[in-house]
Amino acid sequence: GAAKAVAKVIPDVKGKLTGMAFRVPTIDVSVVDLTCELDTPTSYEEICAEVKRRAEGDMKGFLGYCDEDLVSTDFETCTISSTFDSKAGIMIDPTFVKLVAWYDNEWGYSCRVVDLIKHMASVDESGTSTKTEVKKSVEDLSDADLKGKTVLIRCDLNVPLNADLAITDETRITASIPTIEYLCKKGAKVLA
Repeated sequence: GAAKAVAKVIPDVKGKLTGMAFRVPTIDVSVVDLTCELDTPTSYEEICAEVKRRAEGDMKGFLGYCDEDLVSTDFETCTISSTFDSKAGIMIDPTFVKLVAWYDNEWGYSCRVVDLIKHMASVDESGTSTKTEVKKSVEDLSDADLKGKTVLIRCDLNVPLNADLAITDETRITASIPTIEYLCKKGAKVLA
């Protein structure tokens, strides 16, 4: 799951990080429970202060800081990628700490996809800023010239539930096919 993906994105943590998922009866929100052995002794207060500084500084909008008593449902539709929960973590000893962070695994992820699309639309292949037309629906594309153009789409945001009232990979793919077929018929290069 996520622990394996982190090691692929940040190779330096390979073999140093593991994780597991708990299936709980919530719609979206997940939690990271990170237990760390530190090289340098520190205090929990210093860790919290640094996370808060970053959440209010260069990581604002991506990293949040919480010092309230909240539960998973309080983070539904949170646009921040991860919110550090200062009340949930504990310092075992000066080099051993447990940290907790909440995230809405659907909404927060979707917000980062939108950020990526906006960035991709604002630069060309060389990284130079360019003006790109953004379309918001399949209907908006009906008159657009898409022949040979690259189109990045996310078509599973309003996926219907299956017979078991769940969203599965199969229902996501099935719901996405008409949009992808439409774009392909228009001659677009589709990145779904």
